[in-house]
Amino acid sequence: MADHLKTPPGQEKETKIYVNTKGLIWNKKEISFEELVNIAFPGSTKKEFDVTFIKGHSNQEGELLNGESIHVHTEMEFLVTPTNES
Repeated sequence: MADHLKTPPGQEKETKIYVNTKGLIWNKKEISFEELVNIAFPGSTKKEFDVTFIKGHSNQEGELLNGESIHVHTEMEFLVTPTNES
């Protein structure tokens, strides 16, 4: 993970989030596309995923693209799904 995404010591915050309806506590301010894929599909060799979210800042919703990160908010929900490859 890039240094600019790391939370400084002593500033970790426990935030409850949901990934594919499974609740978990996240201890960093941001979460990346790659971290979400690894939580939803640990050890997967599939390369293409869609990541969507709801309940972001000001009830924001949207899509997270490969290589992106987002600031987490309490009760934020993420849906990680494999894409259909032809």
